[in-house]
Order: sequence, then C-alpha cells, then structure tokens
Amino acid sequence: MSRSFRTAALVLRTAKLTKPCDDSRQEFQELRKKWKFVKREKRERHEAATSQLTNLPDPEWLEGLASPSEIVPPTDETVGFHS
Repeated sequence: MSRSFRTAALVLRTAKLTKPCDDSRQEFQELRKKWKFVKREKRERHEAATSQLTNLPDPEWLEGLASPSEIVPPTDETVGFHS
C-alpha cells in the first residue's frame, strides 16, 4: 500500500470522526485525484528527463567532431599556468 494512500486513509478516518460520511468521502476522493495528478506529473517529468539522457546525437552531428587521435591534452601554457 503506498504512503499517499495510507495518508489518505488516515485523513478519511479522521474526517469520519468530525464530519458526516458523505463529506469525508468526497474530500477523500478529491485528495486522491490531487495525489494521482501529482504522481502522474512526477512520472512524466522523470520520463522526459530520462528520455533526454538516452537520446543519442545524430551521426551527422558527430561527423564534425575531432577524432580521439586528434585531441591534444592541455598543457600548462594552454591552461594558463605560467612558470
């Protein structure tokens, strides 16, 4: 049972003590809708973020990059350290 559902059940039980049953049931359903909406938003944001990580660049874009053998490691002069 999820934490949000347990919390909603606790709210429902507490509401039953203070309100008529119909009001507490409606409140519970409204809370449940909000939690489902928030949960769906979080899932969609997570899926969007992970899909951006897994999207590989186009091969045409990679053609313009230097090959690993052409890459020269930085020296003290190129980095800005002068003795």
